[in-house]
Amino acid sequence: MRGGELPFVPEVVRDEPWLRLFVASGDERIALTTVKVEPGKLAADLPDTGSRLTATISGDELSGRLALLAGAGGRAQSVPFKAMRGQAPGCYAEPLTDDAGRRAVTYTVDRGTSFRDVADLQQKFERVTGTFRTRDFEHRLAGEVHGDELRLAHFDGRSGHLYVAKVNARGELGGDAWTLPDSHLRFVAVRNPDAVLEAAPAVAAP
Repeated sequence: MRGGELPFVPEVVRDEPWLRLFVASGDERIALTTVKVEPGKLAADLPDTGSRLTATISGDELSGRLALLAGAGGRAQSVPFKAMRGQAPGCYAEPLTDDAGRRAVTYTVDRGTSFRDVADLQQKFERVTGTFRTRDFEHRLAGEVHGDELRLAHFDGRSGHLYVAKVNARGELGGDAWTLPDSHLRFVAVRNPDAVLEAAPAVAAP
């Protein structure tokens, strides 16, 4: 996607006489349906999404495309992918650094308007998981931190989210958030253990 690679793990499980296929992203594991395997080829549907995975098989490598139906209009988007047997994708070759805790987040849309949310991040060594919440959406993400850069991602078969941020001298996270097919936001996340979601606008009584 525009912000970089979106890591996920395709898992092939032999359950005689069938092959079962899963897609894992963070702590989520999705069982694919209508799995069809032919010599050198593989195809499967992602349940309840209208999305489809197709791949060629060459030795220990899968390479192909994810055809995603995203948004209310069901607009199709084709995303290339590669996977190697026994190789779990990571955000960094040498992950390092503590970004855990609650943060107050301000998003800025490309046209300049802004809104706020709350992020809760957990970290164990280089591994970071977190949830970004607003009144309108909730993104559950997983990824890694390396030096002053953090990457978090999630793929659920319908859409993908990628957050890329850097830590400044004040400990603030600032960066970009992309959502498939083409949404982009800038964001800044400031440590604040008392941060709460922005209240809904008051509605005047009739």
